[in-house]
Amino acid sequence: MMRMIKRAGAFFLAFSLALSMTITLPILSFVSYAADTAEVDFKFDDSSVKPGKFVLKNAFDNYVKADAPINVYFEENHPEEVKGNVDAGYDLFAVDCGFSGIYAANYTEWTEYDAIMTMPIPDGYAPASLKMVYQFHYKNGDKCEYKNKVEATSYTENTATIPLKMMTLAKGALEDWTISSHVYVELKKFEDLSTKTATLSSNSYDYTGSPIVPEVTIPGLVKDKDFTVVCTNNIEPGTATVTVTGKGIYKGTITLQFTINKKEYKQEEVNDEKTGASYVVTTNADGTIDAIYKTPTDKKAKKITIPENVTLPDGSTAKVTQIAPKAFKDSKATQITIPKSVKKISAKAFEGSSAKKIILKTDAKGKVSIGKGAFKKMKAKKTTIQIKGCKGNAKKKLSKQVKKQASSGTTVK
Repeated sequence: MMRMIKRAGAFFLAFSLALSMTITLPILSFVSYAADTAEVDFKFDDSSVKPGKFVLKNAFDNYVKADAPINVYFEENHPEEVKGNVDAGYDLFAVDCGFSGIYAANYTEWTEYDAIMTMPIPDGYAPASLKMVYQFHYKNGDKCEYKNKVEATSYTENTATIPLKMMTLAKGALEDWTISSHVYVELKKFEDLSTKTATLSSNSYDYTGSPIVPEVTIPGLVKDKDFTVVCTNNIEPGTATVTVTGKGIYKGTITLQFTINKKEYKQEEVNDEKTGASYVVTTNADGTIDAIYKTPTDKKAKKITIPENVTLPDGSTAKVTQIAPKAFKDSKATQITIPKSVKKISAKAFEGSSAKKIILKTDAKGKVSIGKGAFKKMKAKKTTIQIKGCKGNAKKKLSKQVKKQASSGTTVK
């Protein structure tokens, strides 16, 4: 604190001498800035210089940037005024906020003005951690103090912005105003997020068809304040990835994974645009999936070929093993092909169908269950049912079953 007070005293002494001797201050540039913004340089203990700025609530006419930077000092020994007000794990810095070059007809000396300081942050420290813990300046010899802790209102990757008070001194030799204050701020060094333990609300989810985003928990940390979460490959069944990225005072990432399980179907109806039909789908105990061909979705289609397999919304494959009752009722198709994967044609499956030709494919054994009246009461007359895939006794046996459940005049060959 004594160092800050000595620096403050030296600043006022030098300023008074400049007034009495009418010394011309060195000018870095004669650039005219916005009517409320003064761009300044900040100099740190390691002699590095970084740009910052002050926005003054009372607009001025012009600003000419001087070459003297604002000094920022690391305070290892905390002054008495700030003891107990610095958070654990934070470091203290003194900021000498004094600069000249303000030209304003509406300013008066020894007057306090509201301002906003955007300060560059020392290397290794988190801009989001900046807080002002103490501020003081002098007005006509009286000390004005502000002891309330003030947090940064915003921050970027390398700066932080904070509101404060600034005091005008007497005009300089060039008729410009000097404004000043002395500020103590606390900063915390970045922490490595990867040293923390992150957990997901669950490591396994069932397929929903929508993006799945598990809750991420890190003890002591708050989502969107201390970290962000991004999920990839989190819709389809398989392994999804969660990337947790540090924010604020945290840097680094944590990568987690979870599983999206294939959906378990329980006699669920699924419409498939590719094959132009709806199916009733069921997952078996061994994980395989069977589909019952329920009905074509395009009743006006002239040719229909039932597929052996159909791809479900979750990417799974279901085998078409059955044709549902009245599946082709009112269908305009004149030719229908049944795949060898179908092992059951339900009762009245083709009732009301206009099919003149039905191709029934089978494996070599020709084992297909034909339901009662499967090929009866069709709109088409003299339909031909052609059996392909089996021969000999197997074909004779199947042909007999088909004829029994077909209308008179139907040809089975």
